[in-house]
Amino acid sequence: MLDPAWSLVIASALAVIGGLIAYKQMVSHLAESSSEEEFLARRQQAYSRFFVKFLIFEAVPILFFLYGMYQIMGLETAESADVTLPLIAVLLIALFGLLSIYFTTSQILRDPRSTAAMRNYMTSMLMISASLVHSIPLVSFVIFLMVIMGMV
Repeated sequence: MLDPAWSLVIASALAVIGGLIAYKQMVSHLAESSSEEEFLARRQQAYSRFFVKFLIFEAVPILFFLYGMYQIMGLETAESADVTLPLIAVLLIALFGLLSIYFTTSQILRDPRSTAAMRNYMTSMLMISASLVHSIPLVSFVIFLMVIMGMV
């Protein structure tokens, strides 16, 4: 049987990787634009595709997450569980995801052909995507802190 703490780590990793794949595909679609008009015309379609792919990629991590949550909340020995390594793993996964999103977005932000409207849109997408991609790792982090503090 899989340790509940590690199932949250697996859920976090899968969520970040799936979100990054969807985000990188969206950014590459937008980066193919040759002008601001084309970029602005593509952005709604690109965002819609991103969101649908993101939801599809998040289905499996949510199952791992729910399994881990159920096991942790149902175990009477959760207080004595050592979640230090899983906590560090989730933090590293989140850092990897954040850096990957930043460097993916920077290809458009640093492009000399990018206009202010394009940079503003990509900055907004960076914030939105980082929030979406890191939702499962953030909740996993909070659960691990609750276990460490004995609140579970």
